[in-house]
Amino acid sequence: MAHETHLGRGYRVFRDKTYVESKERYQELAKQGQAPKSMVVTCSDSRVSAEAIFNAEPGDLFVVRNVAGLVPPYERSGSYHGTSAALEYAVKHLKVENVAVLGHTHCGGIAAALAMPAEPETFVESWMGIIRESRNKLMADDSHDCKIEALEKAAIEQSLKNLMTFDFVQTSVARGNLRLVGCLIDIATGELQVFEKGDQIWKDFE
Repeated sequence: MAHETHLGRGYRVFRDKTYVESKERYQELAKQGQAPKSMVVTCSDSRVSAEAIFNAEPGDLFVVRNVAGLVPPYERSGSYHGTSAALEYAVKHLKVENVAVLGHTHCGGIAAALAMPAEPETFVESWMGIIRESRNKLMADDSHDCKIEALEKAAIEQSLKNLMTFDFVQTSVARGNLRLVGCLIDIATGELQVFEKGDQIWKDFE
């Protein structure tokens, strides 16, 4: 191929090395289907890979990526709900045991939310409206000097609250079948912080 793309070169490595080394695993997954224990909702940012961060093999994680890794609240409308559909499939059909909301430092989506106009004009601005309330509270609070860092965490906390607006999530959590956790990865240091609803505080992962 005279002008092979970056994707093409990457596929060649996968085909000739990665797949060969894990051939039995891929064939098993193809035959038996997937049974991941965890779902991860994370950002589309190219610097963030849930599989790399959690050292996951093919079939280990059910991953959904969107701008800023947000979970919208439950709603019934004629609109498209890709993240909600994935959540429903993971919890009701795959029976995952964990749902992690994985955010990251230096997030472009969070930066866009801080600069959000009163009336959204772009798809990104409309999507980031999910955390408008958290953003507005933060902007009104003069005690936060590093607002982007605070909003990165607030966005994750809002997504955890939004998860509980889905009845099937509420039911699974109440039965002890599902655990919800927020995570923030520092892309410069590799350090991970975690937040669980019961604790109400962020902790360094140990």
